[in-house]
Amino acid sequence: MKAYPTYKDSGVQWLAEVPSSWNVFPAKQVFADSKERRRTDDTFLTASQKYGVISQQRYMQLIGGRIVQASQDFDKWKHVEPDDFVISLRSFQGGLEMCAERGCVTWHYVVLKPKMEIIPLYFKWLFKSFSYIKSLQSTCNFIRDGQDLRYSNFVQVPIPFPPLTEQKTIASFLDKKCAEIEELISRRQAIIERLKELKQSIIAEAVTKGLNPDVPMKDSGSEWIGDTPEKWQIVRFSRLVKCKIAGAWGDEAKNAEGDILCIRIADFDFDHFIFDDSGDLTRRNYNNEKITKLSLKQGDILVEKSGGGAKTPVGRAIIFDKEYPALYSNFIEKLILSDGVVAKWFLFVWNAFYFTGRIRHFIKQTTGIQNLDINTMLRSTVVPMPPYHEQNAIVAYLDKKCAEIDELIARQEQIIEKLKELKTSTIAHVVTGKVDVRDAI
Repeated sequence: MKAYPTYKDSGVQWLAEVPSSWNVFPAKQVFADSKERRRTDDTFLTASQKYGVISQQRYMQLIGGRIVQASQDFDKWKHVEPDDFVISLRSFQGGLEMCAERGCVTWHYVVLKPKMEIIPLYFKWLFKSFSYIKSLQSTCNFIRDGQDLRYSNFVQVPIPFPPLTEQKTIASFLDKKCAEIEELISRRQAIIERLKELKQSIIAEAVTKGLNPDVPMKDSGSEWIGDTPEKWQIVRFSRLVKCKIAGAWGDEAKNAEGDILCIRIADFDFDHFIFDDSGDLTRRNYNNEKITKLSLKQGDILVEKSGGGAKTPVGRAIIFDKEYPALYSNFIEKLILSDGVVAKWFLFVWNAFYFTGRIRHFIKQTTGIQNLDINTMLRSTVVPMPPYHEQNAIVAYLDKKCAEIDELIARQEQIIEKLKELKTSTIAHVVTGKVDVRDAI
């Protein structure tokens, strides 16, 4: 794509130069802070970064779950019309949201109503551009002051205003181009999902059937296992676990002499069944008795016993494979395995059972939180148990196979990141006039 024939200095740092035919206006000249209260027939709306501002019912359908809905102070809610924009509480993260329908939003939000003729879809893309969002972020110190993003922040960022015909052209170009990029991303994500399914099927096959297809088989008596090698034992999960120890509650161990890393559910990396220490970890103070009881060592199995969401059941497990000392929080249970049980093999078996979906039978939902009944699961679930040397052989085989698949997944993820970067840069360059798309559609 080519540049515009001529440019001029916008006088605005985040915009730099803009096409000579464009205007740059103070934001308050283009959008007013609407104070209109909710009308009696208004639909209750939700502002989301992914879907824009849509009805709460439609939003819950799209996410496949429920949201917390207001039960009072409805008279304070604000009326919005299609093509208005909303400054939501998280607008500084992902841009302002465009209204898709008539209704009302919570009074915590700022409603932006156009004061002059505009092409709303152009501003939809402008307000989602990285450079604009970054400039908006600079108007407020959220971390230090705990501030919300208000109209007073919005008006501090001047905005470009191309001729209406160009606004329409830019919006049409970005609608088409970004849809194409999203389609490419979706295809790559579909490939990743198929690779993950392949990985799970390989794990399930290995831990239930073994590595030798020629050995005699027997009926395990369990639907999730099916036929299994004749010489393997069929045992309950509880036989593989010597004991289990719950994690620490936040206030139960104080007066510490120092601090130590505390692993939380948020620190799990379930796709690879390893602990992810790439981000900031919670540090907490604990007394010496708690440190001794809950200290982790390499090879310990950690199970997510509480948490989760409507689509993802709790109960996934990881193996702690780090060398530094750490504890674990109360939403996690540590399993001490019986003698003769290879930790990595146990992990593969656990997760093979998890991905059958049958773990839901042992989950109770209370106040929006899932809780896994580990005791009942261990007592009720049977698993195939090969001899110790076969456990090690299965681990070696699956480590190799999973690493190969993980490499393929990583390549697809790299492509997705490049596509996302392409989308981000395309939006930024087009909405600010760095490239001319008037002849591109």
